[in-house]
Amino acid sequence: MARNRYDIDEKLDAPFNFTQFKNLLGFSRPYFRPLSQTLVAMVVASALNLLSPLILMTAINR
Repeated sequence: MARNRYDIDEKLDAPFNFTQFKNLLGFSRPYFRPLSQTLVAMVVASALNLLSPLILMTAINR
């Protein structure tokens, strides 16, 4: 019998650890500016992707 079956989910017994998350944020502190710029670029790109059907609809209806 296979050990790692893809159709059976593993149970995660450990809850979310905020201390580990704070440590992770500490490691990412030197990269705050590039990370925030990337986040803003992703939000702008998503907004533009949502607006493209509206622009196309307006162009077709005219």
